[in-house]
Amino acid sequence: MKYAILKYLLTIFFAGLFCQDTSLVNNLSILEVDSIYNSSKNYFSDEEILFYLDKLAGNYHHSNVHKALKYAYQGLELSVRLNNKKYEASFESNIAYALAQNGLINQSLKHYEKAFEINEAIGLGPQSAWRLISIGNLYFQQNLHDLANEKYKKSYNIFEKLQDVYGMAVAENNQGMVYGESKNYQEELESYIKAYELRKSLSYPKIIAHSLNLIGNALINLGKIHDGIDSLKKSLSIYKEINETEHLVGECYISLGNAWNKIGQKDSTLHYFDKANQFFIKNRLNKHIPIVHLAKATLFYEFGEYSKSLKHIELGLLEARQLNLKFDIKSLLVLKREIATSRNDLPMIVEISKEYIALNESIFNSSVTQAITQGELKRNQELNDKNIQIQKLNINKLKQDKFVLILIITIIILLLFGFISRFRYIRRTNQKILEKQNEIHLQKSKMMEVEKNAIEKDLDHKKRVLVSKAMNIAQNHEFLIEIMSKLNTIRKKSPKIKKIINQLENKEHVADEWKEFDAVFSDVHIEFYTLLSEQFPSLTQRDLKICAMLRLNLNTKEIASLTNLTVRTIGEYRTKIRKKLSLTRDINLYSYFQNI
Repeated sequence: MKYAILKYLLTIFFAGLFCQDTSLVNNLSILEVDSIYNSSKNYFSDEEILFYLDKLAGNYHHSNVHKALKYAYQGLELSVRLNNKKYEASFESNIAYALAQNGLINQSLKHYEKAFEINEAIGLGPQSAWRLISIGNLYFQQNLHDLANEKYKKSYNIFEKLQDVYGMAVAENNQGMVYGESKNYQEELESYIKAYELRKSLSYPKIIAHSLNLIGNALINLGKIHDGIDSLKKSLSIYKEINETEHLVGECYISLGNAWNKIGQKDSTLHYFDKANQFFIKNRLNKHIPIVHLAKATLFYEFGEYSKSLKHIELGLLEARQLNLKFDIKSLLVLKREIATSRNDLPMIVEISKEYIALNESIFNSSVTQAITQGELKRNQELNDKNIQIQKLNINKLKQDKFVLILIITIIILLLFGFISRFRYIRRTNQKILEKQNEIHLQKSKMMEVEKNAIEKDLDHKKRVLVSKAMNIAQNHEFLIEIMSKLNTIRKKSPKIKKIINQLENKEHVADEWKEFDAVFSDVHIEFYTLLSEQFPSLTQRDLKICAMLRLNLNTKEIASLTNLTVRTIGEYRTKIRKKLSLTRDINLYSYFQNI
């Protein structure tokens, strides 16, 4: 009982303390602020509640989006009821930011535009300009470059009227970003230079270094490699002076490495890639390490040093898998597959393809999960928007006691209707998702079946061509023997006939036909020769050729005709082959070769 009374008194004390001086909140962590608000909000005035809700909504953006939205909507409802436009605009912005973090871009745009309208109406110029920047960023994410640039230009004009140099620099910098994405590199460079000149007047080293970094990359895009390198080095020099530890420094090293690579300076390229790697390791920025290994692997691949390239690919994959960086894993696997293809390493290609397919399925499943989460957030946002509209419509009714009972009954009915509607909506949505998944699965199955049938048809066609080629060789050979036999009977009568016989005995055309036969056979039975040669190195080329004909189910007579040997000789070869393969008499040669 004593402890309960003590806790109650302490709660009242801290509530009174923070009510008197809200600036103390700035020295507390977000969890401490959350605890104070929820334990003491009954002792706060409406203005103080708005202050705490705004603080909580703003600080929960990166750690807990659901809480950020919860407090932002609470604050929006209260600010609407109190007609506090300043806080209403702030909560609209907080909601927009949280929704954008979860990929709900269109909903986010609506709230940012609402915040902009309110700020414009009450004459808050700086906030209006920053909302335009936020809207421009969302358009940029959707590749709507013209719309994004329009917003950035408008924000620049507002900042210019307010003589807000920092804001002008940000707007100009973002315009450069748009031009870069649109490949207007000259305009990109001009915007970055303007932003740099503005930032220099602020004497803030970090953003000056950032501008020099951007200028360097823009110069490299224009083909001015050495000028770009000089700018990047200046950026690095400033970062070192201020002991900067963010990822921008490592990215600057990578940009320098890529610049040197463009002019064929391999050693300098590797030097800066190593610098980037060391920086990321030193500052525990492990999620950026796979990109360095990818850059090194790509460099060695371009120079034909496949072993070194594969080494860095494996190191990058090790880091990326530990951190579950799926898109980095995908990029590394693509390069590894190119190397395997260049080396004709079929087992490696198969291994990479299996992992690549599994990774794509994992990314697809993550996308489905994210879509479901976004759908839930969208539904919650729609419900919250609906509640706010109800709050606005009924604000005057709440002030009249005679409508209290009617209002309570109305709210209960609306909540019940909303619950039923939401339940039905969730059920319909889940049904649509299930149908979509089944449709995708069916499409995949059909595609695999079509591809399988196409491969089987192609293989059957090639087999028919192979047998036809073999029979054609045999027929040609028999035809030549018959002609030569007839010519030999009259060769003494004419020297020209003797010359014709000699030409027919020339076996070059036969060799050419056998080469064509081997090419078609190897295309149909890809590893037949390789497997036999590796397992039974004692087999001669003629042995392998007879094995191939047995694989085609040709009988001894047909093989003898094809090879210009007697049936007896072919029988002897079959006996020798059986011994070399260590096969007993009860094993059928045809059946044995069919299984290879």
